[in-house]
Amino acid sequence: MTRIQDENVPLVPLRQLLYSEGDEQLPLATRADLPPEGGLHQILVVSYNNRRLGLLIDRFLRQQNIVVKSLSKPLDTIDLFGGVTLLGNGQLCLVLDVPALTRLFLAKRP
Repeated sequence: MTRIQDENVPLVPLRQLLYSEGDEQLPLATRADLPPEGGLHQILVVSYNNRRLGLLIDRFLRQQNIVVKSLSKPLDTIDLFGGVTLLGNGQLCLVLDVPALTRLFLAKRP
């Protein structure tokens, strides 16, 4: 948990959330998961349905406006992605679906 604007917000490493297998619960945090003294973590706070979730991420690359296109079959069955966008350099980028991430966290939290 972390405290943001006088509110307790659960934290989860995005990598752990995305790569956890099946229905297994997320492991409980330990002291080893904390940053070293004076170390900083980058947190992306997302909100859905009046719930906030802090996602620990490796790094921010940049912020930009995008146009999200729906995924076509068979990729449209992947719940964690809300669509795809074409970046300025021509690369395709999958867009994570915040409601799906929140539901996944709620299903897997201990």
